[in-house]
Amino acid sequence: MRYQLILADRWDEVIKAYYAGTCTLLTGDLPTLAHERSRMPRPGDHILLPELLTQEQTGPFVRQGDDPWLNVVRWTLLALVEAEQLGMTRATLSDFASSSDPRVLRFLGSDASLSEGLGLNPSWAQRIVAEVGSYGEIFERTLGEQSRLELPRGANNMWDKGGLMIAPQFR
Repeated sequence: MRYQLILADRWDEVIKAYYAGTCTLLTGDLPTLAHERSRMPRPGDHILLPELLTQEQTGPFVRQGDDPWLNVVRWTLLALVEAEQLGMTRATLSDFASSSDPRVLRFLGSDASLSEGLGLNPSWAQRIVAEVGSYGEIFERTLGEQSRLELPRGANNMWDKGGLMIAPQFR
């Protein structure tokens, strides 16, 4: 394939070149490309190619040296993934209250050892799901098919559905 590389110092210059027809293809991380497509006058006229050139992890980050906060943020992400693995959603959370599954009980806060180590209330994970849902719900709402970006789950799916997402047991 023949191509001519067009370089720019800033992303908005690249977007202007695309709109002007100076370039016919943009490369970048998938959420950024999807966001730009959603802002175009006719988003359906522009496609996101399924081929990935690179894979880059993205996720939450915190200021260096704030280890207690880093632990809370890390375990919050894991709780969101664990909720999806357990089949919990905002709508079904109350159905789990009568569960006898030790994994569910730990998630709901019956074993306070994890929450104590994080400095959180034992029901912290349950409260997160009640407020924002599971990882899957958040993905669909902000990046996925229910959002204006309409991205497929891909690598952001659970491990047993072909993705890379998995959380360790809550212990």
